Amino acid sequence: IRLKNKAGQEDETTKKNKQLLRELVYKRMEENLIEEKALDMTIEASGGVFRTLVDMITSASSYSRLYGGNRIDVQDITQALNEERANKKRALNRVSYEILSEIYAHKRLLDTDKEEALMMLHGLFALEYMNGEEWCDVHPLLVSEIEEYKKIEKR
Repeated sequence: IRLKNKAGQEDETTKKNKQLLRELVYKRMEENLIEEKALDMTIEASGGVFRTLVDMITSASSYSRLYGGNRIDVQDITQALNEERANKKRALNRVSYEILSEIYAHKRLLDTDKEEALMMLHGLFALEYMNGEEWCDVHPLLVSEIEEYKKIEKR
């Protein structure tokens, strides 16, 4: 589900899509079990992938229980997001970073002949949006990693 447009901005469709994800979460859990800001963070970090959203909330709920909380808060979500980001980073190599950098810069997959490039989409390291104009972007959890990689490459 698209949570931003190709320019990285929010529009009416993205607002509706975020509300849809919020409603789907609340069909699976009571609203009082997660702070609103924590849910907003998770929705943004999911990139619109519902399974990722559920996994991160599940992980955050474990952190909340571990720390004796009675609802998921920003700290719990932050730990869950960091864990999910670390899991994604472990699977990346230099070629992956180069492909993701191209996707981040051009919002499309430039070399569809490479198996590694297609694996970026299949592994949800990059997300493809086909509702309306077809384009893709780096998974939100990896944006900071790609920006850091680009800085290192410029040196």
